[in-house]
Amino acid sequence: MAKYQAPELHEQVYTPQHVCVYGITKSGKSTLCAELAMHGYRMHWVSMDNGINPIIDKLPLDPSLKEERFDIINIIEDNETSHCIDTCSKIVRGTEYKVCDDHGVVVCMNCVKASRPFTVVNFNALGPKDIVVFDHGTRLAFSARKKVLGPKKHNDPEYSETFHDWKNQGVLLDEFLYRIQYAKYHVIVITQLIEAEDDDKRKKISPDLGTKNFSIGIGQYFDHVIYCEVDKQAHQFYSGSTSKPYAVVGSRTDFEIEKSKGKLSLLPIFQGKILKTGGSDHYGKSTADRILDKTTTSSRSSIDGSTIVSSKAEETISNSEIGVETTEIGKSNGSFILDDRNTSEKPEQSANADRNVGSSSDSNNSVSNSEILPTVNSPAPIVVSDGAFVPANDVRASALARLAALKNQGKK
Repeated sequence: MAKYQAPELHEQVYTPQHVCVYGITKSGKSTLCAELAMHGYRMHWVSMDNGINPIIDKLPLDPSLKEERFDIINIIEDNETSHCIDTCSKIVRGTEYKVCDDHGVVVCMNCVKASRPFTVVNFNALGPKDIVVFDHGTRLAFSARKKVLGPKKHNDPEYSETFHDWKNQGVLLDEFLYRIQYAKYHVIVITQLIEAEDDDKRKKISPDLGTKNFSIGIGQYFDHVIYCEVDKQAHQFYSGSTSKPYAVVGSRTDFEIEKSKGKLSLLPIFQGKILKTGGSDHYGKSTADRILDKTTTSSRSSIDGSTIVSSKAEETISNSEIGVETTEIGKSNGSFILDDRNTSEKPEQSANADRNVGSSSDSNNSVSNSEILPTVNSPAPIVVSDGAFVPANDVRASALARLAALKNQGKK
């Protein structure tokens, strides 16, 4: 079974965000996304409706910055082709592809023969300041329908789609969205809206990506689903799961754009400043810091980077919150010691901190330096006092095992 690892243990130094932004036409969807370029993000815009250029033109950015921060792939298709689903289903995988500038087709033979320019696309090579935007998903679903039916059936006004046709369209869209769900890069999918019924037969507004039955479950593929509407002569945006009971909205990090102060923006999602519990958001506070913030009634003292929390805080610090970045746990007079130092610091500093932690304990209740958990960089296995064997790279399991051992020692 795969174990959770803090972001610092991965080669990747940021957590990719997968966002769906949907609403009626002219409700501010594309503008909400494009404004991220004003904060230094480079937008890799996959345009299927040729509508991004006017939005870029009105952004208050220098023309040179606009060219630098927007890479646009225009996909053009007609009634005989399905270029949108063909191209998007390939480039979403993140591997390297060549897309022609004229049509937005992967390895377009017409452009190869005419020696027309191509753009190399490799989304897995992007970093934390890059965002891929698919604009928009409703056009993508329409393209998938054309691919399933073929030109003849698609252009036949008398043809009635069968359940088999809808199922095949769903297979194509599910494959695309599955790639989105596990993408290793920031990605936004913009769609129109559709009214569908949930499992309780209640009508809800949801992103329009295929049939009504398929669209109602779109939220499972994304970390954040943002609903856009025009109300009170202004663009309004919602992501809180209870903000709009009649719409599919929500955020896995409890981001509530409707409660943001000032100009509403998606910026907090990509800056990593909205993570509340569990893990490190890389840009915000670490887990131990957030735990200590809760213990306002506890006495605290600093020992060379380590913080001692009084025994009153024991009830506040739940097992689910301990051990994501915590590398050492000791015990001093019934208190827990959480060491949230960066594991990349110099060995001399770690050694000094270990000596200080050990010196702060009583002779009766102290834990020797050899018993303190090694840092995550240690290749050696961990053997806790009750004989349990825990892999050194499993930080959370190590911390919880040590915590259990300490509690057992206290009972004895």
